[in-house]
Amino acid sequence: NSGDIAFGKDGMLYITVGDAGTRVKENDDGVTMPQALDRLVGKIVRLTDDGGIPADNPYTGSDSTRCNKNGLSGNPKIKCQEIYATGLRNPYRFAFNPNVDHTHFYINEVGRNMWERILEGGDDHKGANYGFPFRQGPCDTGKTEGKTCQPSEFDDAIHWYAHDEEDGGACTGGAFYPNDAGWPAEFQDGYFFAEYAYGGIYLIGPGGEGC
Repeated sequence: NSGDIAFGKDGMLYITVGDAGTRVKENDDGVTMPQALDRLVGKIVRLTDDGGIPADNPYTGSDSTRCNKNGLSGNPKIKCQEIYATGLRNPYRFAFNPNVDHTHFYINEVGRNMWERILEGGDDHKGANYGFPFRQGPCDTGKTEGKTCQPSEFDDAIHWYAHDEEDGGACTGGAFYPNDAGWPAEFQDGYFFAEYAYGGIYLIGPGGEGC
Protein backbone atom coordinates (compact mmCIF):
# COMPACT_ATOMS: atom_id res chain seq x y z
CA ASN A 1 0.00 0.00 0.00
CA SER A 2 1.01 3.57 -0.66
CA GLY A 3 2.83 6.24 1.34
CA ASP A 4 4.11 9.81 1.33
CA ILE A 5 7.25 11.80 2.24
CA ALA A 6 7.85 15.36 3.49
CA PHE A 7 9.90 17.45 5.92
CA GLY A 8 8.30 18.70 9.12
CA LYS A 9 8.85 22.06 10.80
CA ASP A 10 11.38 20.35 13.07
CA GLY A 11 13.59 19.74 10.01
CA MET A 12 13.04 15.98 10.18
CA LEU A 13 11.97 13.81 7.26
CA TYR A 14 8.68 11.96 7.74
CA ILE A 15 7.62 8.97 5.63
CA THR A 16 4.31 7.12 5.78
CA VAL A 17 4.66 3.43 4.89
CA GLY A 18 1.73 1.17 4.04
CA ASP A 19 1.31 -2.35 5.43
CA ALA A 20 2.11 -4.07 2.09
CA GLY A 21 -1.00 -6.23 2.51
CA THR A 22 0.41 -7.90 5.63
CA ARG A 23 -2.54 -7.38 8.00
CA VAL A 24 -2.99 -11.11 8.68
CA LYS A 25 0.71 -11.96 8.74
CA GLU A 26 2.65 -12.13 12.01
CA ASN A 27 6.28 -11.95 13.02
CA ASP A 28 7.98 -14.75 14.95
CA ASP A 29 6.50 -13.45 18.21
CA GLY A 30 2.95 -13.60 16.81
CA VAL A 31 2.56 -9.82 16.39
CA THR A 32 0.76 -8.59 13.28
CA MET A 33 3.02 -6.72 10.86
CA PRO A 34 1.54 -3.20 11.22
CA GLN A 35 1.91 -3.57 15.01
CA ALA A 36 5.32 -5.26 15.03
CA LEU A 37 8.17 -2.91 16.00
CA ASP A 38 10.81 -5.05 14.26
CA ARG A 39 9.75 -3.92 10.77
CA LEU A 40 8.82 -0.74 8.94
CA VAL A 41 5.59 -1.74 7.17
CA GLY A 42 2.47 0.02 8.47
CA LYS A 43 4.48 2.77 10.17
CA ILE A 44 5.48 6.41 10.16
CA VAL A 45 9.23 6.65 9.74
CA ARG A 46 11.20 9.71 10.95
CA LEU A 47 14.77 10.51 9.90
CA THR A 48 17.22 13.39 10.02
CA ASP A 49 17.89 15.27 6.78
CA ASP A 50 20.99 13.11 6.16
CA GLY A 51 19.21 9.80 6.81
CA GLY A 52 20.22 9.41 10.45
CA ILE A 53 18.09 8.59 13.49
CA PRO A 54 16.71 11.56 15.47
CA ALA A 55 17.77 11.33 19.11
CA ASP A 56 14.16 11.76 20.28
CA ASN A 57 12.62 9.00 18.18
CA PRO A 58 10.62 6.70 20.48
CA TYR A 59 12.55 3.44 19.92
CA THR A 60 16.27 4.16 20.25
CA GLY A 61 17.21 2.17 23.35
CA SER A 62 19.54 -0.80 23.75
CA ASP A 63 16.83 -3.09 22.31
CA SER A 64 16.81 -1.28 18.94
CA THR A 65 18.77 -1.09 15.69
CA ARG A 66 18.72 0.48 12.23
CA CYS A 67 16.38 -1.24 9.76
CA ASN A 68 17.45 0.72 6.69
CA LYS A 69 18.79 -2.21 4.65
CA ASN A 70 15.61 -4.25 4.19
CA GLY A 71 13.04 -2.75 6.57
CA LEU A 72 13.62 -5.43 9.22
CA SER A 73 15.62 -5.69 12.41
CA GLY A 74 16.09 -9.44 12.02
CA ASN A 75 14.85 -10.18 15.54
CA PRO A 76 11.23 -9.75 16.72
CA LYS A 77 12.47 -8.41 20.05
CA ILE A 78 14.69 -5.72 18.47
CA LYS A 79 12.87 -2.52 17.50
CA CYS A 80 13.49 -0.40 14.40
CA GLN A 81 14.95 2.98 15.35
CA GLU A 82 13.31 4.65 12.35
CA ILE A 83 9.77 4.09 13.67
CA TYR A 84 7.86 7.16 14.89
CA ALA A 85 4.32 5.70 14.97
CA THR A 86 2.63 2.36 14.25
CA GLY A 87 -0.64 0.69 13.27
CA LEU A 88 -1.30 1.99 9.74
CA ARG A 89 -2.87 0.33 6.72
CA ASN A 90 -2.61 2.62 3.70
CA PRO A 91 -1.48 6.12 4.75
CA TYR A 92 -1.88 7.31 1.18
CA ARG A 93 -1.02 10.98 1.75
CA PHE A 94 -0.34 13.31 4.67
CA ALA A 95 -0.39 17.09 4.95
CA PHE A 96 1.53 19.39 7.29
CA ASN A 97 -0.18 22.27 9.06
CA PRO A 98 1.32 25.64 8.01
CA ASN A 99 -0.61 27.55 10.70
CA VAL A 100 1.34 26.32 13.73
CA ASP A 101 4.95 26.70 14.88
CA HIS A 102 5.53 22.99 15.49
CA THR A 103 5.26 19.78 13.47
CA HIS A 104 1.61 18.83 13.07
CA PHE A 105 0.01 16.83 10.28
CA TYR A 106 -3.07 14.88 9.24
CA ILE A 107 -2.83 11.47 7.58
CA ASN A 108 -5.35 10.44 4.94
CA GLU A 109 -5.58 6.69 5.39
CA VAL A 110 -7.44 4.64 2.80
CA GLY A 111 -9.45 1.95 4.54
CA ARG A 112 -10.04 -1.67 3.69
CA ASN A 113 -13.74 -2.49 3.42
CA MET A 114 -15.73 -0.33 5.86
CA TRP A 115 -14.10 2.92 6.93
CA GLU A 116 -11.97 5.81 5.72
CA ARG A 117 -10.19 7.81 8.39
CA ILE A 118 -8.08 10.91 8.97
CA LEU A 119 -5.45 10.59 11.69
CA GLU A 120 -3.48 13.21 13.59
CA GLY A 121 0.31 13.14 13.87
CA GLY A 122 3.30 15.26 14.79
CA ASP A 123 5.16 16.42 17.88
CA ASP A 124 2.34 15.44 20.22
CA HIS A 125 1.96 11.96 18.72
CA LYS A 126 5.41 10.42 19.05
CA GLY A 127 4.99 6.67 19.56
CA ALA A 128 1.32 6.77 18.54
CA ASN A 129 -0.43 3.51 17.70
CA TYR A 130 -3.31 3.99 15.25
CA GLY A 131 -4.61 0.47 15.79
CA PHE A 132 -4.58 -1.29 12.43
CA PRO A 133 -5.36 -4.15 11.87
CA PHE A 134 -7.45 -4.20 15.06
CA ARG A 135 -9.00 -0.77 14.67
CA GLN A 136 -10.53 1.03 11.68
CA GLY A 137 -12.67 4.14 11.72
CA PRO A 138 -14.24 4.52 15.20
CA CYS A 139 -14.64 0.76 15.71
CA ASP A 140 -12.87 -2.53 16.04
CA THR A 141 -12.17 -3.96 12.60
CA GLY A 142 -15.28 -5.35 10.93
CA LYS A 143 -17.70 -3.48 13.20
CA THR A 144 -19.93 -0.49 12.55
CA GLU A 145 -21.77 -0.17 15.85
CA GLY A 146 -21.94 -1.43 19.41
CA LYS A 147 -19.63 -1.42 22.40
CA THR A 148 -16.48 -1.80 20.27
CA CYS A 149 -17.19 1.60 18.68
CA GLN A 150 -15.93 3.64 21.62
CA PRO A 151 -12.64 5.39 22.45
CA SER A 152 -9.97 2.72 22.64
CA GLU A 153 -6.43 2.15 23.84
CA PHE A 154 -5.29 3.15 20.35
CA ASP A 155 -4.88 6.66 18.94
CA ASP A 156 -8.27 6.98 17.28
CA ALA A 157 -8.98 8.95 14.14
CA ILE A 158 -10.09 12.58 14.37
CA HIS A 159 -12.46 12.08 11.43
CA TRP A 160 -13.93 9.03 9.72
CA TYR A 161 -16.71 8.01 7.39
CA ALA A 162 -18.12 4.69 6.22
CA HIS A 163 -17.62 3.20 2.79
CA ASP A 164 -20.51 3.13 0.39
CA GLU A 165 -21.30 -0.55 -0.20
CA GLU A 166 -21.52 -0.07 -3.96
CA ASP A 167 -18.86 2.54 -4.75
CA GLY A 168 -16.42 2.00 -1.90
CA GLY A 169 -14.35 4.98 -0.78
CA ALA A 170 -10.81 6.33 -0.84
CA CYS A 171 -9.63 9.26 1.28
CA THR A 172 -6.68 9.98 -0.98
CA GLY A 173 -5.36 13.49 -0.23
CA GLY A 174 -5.67 16.64 1.79
CA ALA A 175 -4.34 20.12 2.56
CA PHE A 176 -4.64 22.62 5.39
CA TYR A 177 -6.01 26.06 4.55
CA PRO A 178 -3.27 28.70 5.09
CA ASN A 179 -4.84 31.22 7.46
CA ASP A 180 -3.17 34.17 5.70
CA ALA A 181 -4.70 33.35 2.31
CA GLY A 182 -7.53 35.88 2.66
CA TRP A 183 -10.49 33.52 2.35
CA PRO A 184 -13.68 33.95 4.43
CA ALA A 185 -13.43 33.35 8.18
CA GLU A 186 -15.22 29.99 8.07
CA PHE A 187 -12.17 28.47 6.36
CA GLN A 188 -9.74 29.41 9.17
CA ASP A 189 -7.83 26.38 10.46
CA GLY A 190 -9.76 24.19 8.04
CA TYR A 191 -8.59 21.02 6.36
CA PHE A 192 -9.67 20.01 2.86
CA PHE A 193 -9.60 16.36 1.86
CA ALA A 194 -10.34 14.63 -1.43
CA GLU A 195 -12.50 11.54 -1.86
CA TYR A 196 -11.46 9.60 -4.94
CA ALA A 197 -14.41 7.20 -5.17
CA TYR A 198 -17.08 9.83 -4.51
CA GLY A 199 -15.32 12.50 -6.57
CA GLY A 200 -15.65 15.27 -3.97
CA ILE A 201 -13.57 17.70 -1.91
CA TYR A 202 -14.69 18.16 1.70
CA LEU A 203 -13.84 20.52 4.56
CA ILE A 204 -13.40 19.69 8.23
CA GLY A 205 -12.54 22.00 11.09
CA PRO A 206 -9.93 21.63 13.86
CA GLY A 207 -10.05 18.20 15.47
CA GLY A 208 -12.09 16.79 12.59
CA GLU A 209 -15.33 18.66 13.29
CA GLY A 210 -17.91 19.12 10.55
CA CYS A 211 -17.97 17.88 6.95
